[in-house]
Amino acid sequence: MSAKKKASVSAKISEANDRLKAARVGLAIELAGDRLRLRGKLPDKAGKLSRRYISLGILAHAWGIREAEGTAHRIRDLVGRGEFRLKEWRRQADRDRARTAGDWFELFERDYFQRRARTPQTETTYRTEPRAAFRHLDKSRALTVAAMTKAIKATDPGSRTRQRLCLWFELLARFAGLEADFSGLRGTYSAKSVDPRKLPTWEEAIAEIEAIPNGLWRQVFQRLLLFGLRGHEALLLGGFDGDALVVTAGKTGPRKVLPCDRDLFERWEAHREILLPPVSGRTHADLGHRVSTQRRRYGLSFRAYDLRHCYARKLHEAGASSLFAAKMMGHSVRVHEDVYCAWFGFDSYRLQYERLSL
Repeated sequence: MSAKKKASVSAKISEANDRLKAARVGLAIELAGDRLRLRGKLPDKAGKLSRRYISLGILAHAWGIREAEGTAHRIRDLVGRGEFRLKEWRRQADRDRARTAGDWFELFERDYFQRRARTPQTETTYRTEPRAAFRHLDKSRALTVAAMTKAIKATDPGSRTRQRLCLWFELLARFAGLEADFSGLRGTYSAKSVDPRKLPTWEEAIAEIEAIPNGLWRQVFQRLLLFGLRGHEALLLGGFDGDALVVTAGKTGPRKVLPCDRDLFERWEAHREILLPPVSGRTHADLGHRVSTQRRRYGLSFRAYDLRHCYARKLHEAGASSLFAAKMMGHSVRVHEDVYCAWFGFDSYRLQYERLSL
């Protein structure tokens, strides 16, 4: 443990001990190497009090100190009821030292959702980010820096997966009290480096969507194109405010969206009526999967998310600013310019040029 980290840990232990003293717990947390232990007068089998140490098997970091403080309170309660058994706590310490990577995954997830509300959005984020990264580790083995490094090096240096593993493994290591720095392994991935996807033309997208035989699902895909919605957002609608579609929930929260083509809007949304297909899903990812399934069912040549990019391209060709487009689409200007604009072909820029008064 570095001198800087040791000083930080010692300060946190001192704060925890002040709280324990104020609560008259009768136990204090101590640093023993890189782990924590409790010190205080505890009864033996005959009930005689003497100073004893309980090794907790918990690594010395912020989470471990919180757990040690809670353990001290639990021991005090057991002593007060005459139910404390020193031998049992020593066995528990041995079990803690034997924690597997899977045990740390569970503790990390518990801590993650103690810091934020558990919502469909946060559950989707957890499933697609940290949990997806942790699948690259054997949960039955011990959590080690060597195992995490090996898993990272097994991925493509230019991939989003490599970047995800470096980020979440470093956070997991810090949580488990391990010294790890994976910044040198992050690779070369960035949103700007993604190859531009082949988007359908505006006319091609309209033709395929209008050929969908199911009216409710046809309307879902019409809105994906006309309003640039994310897949799950097309199933979370609250009606219209004039010509603006009201999205009630989604990845970036509720918003109002204006159509990118007024003539098409009058053709497709003449009745301003929201009728949705009968689907359900606990998370945004579940709803997005429902949309993707229907895309495959009806044999569309493009992905559902391609229609969101078509919307961005249409606004660009009409001369809309990145600020306006980002506001409509529910993301930042930086994301819009780094990701969405990267997928516009030269013909899109030519159309915008022809609309300029030069």
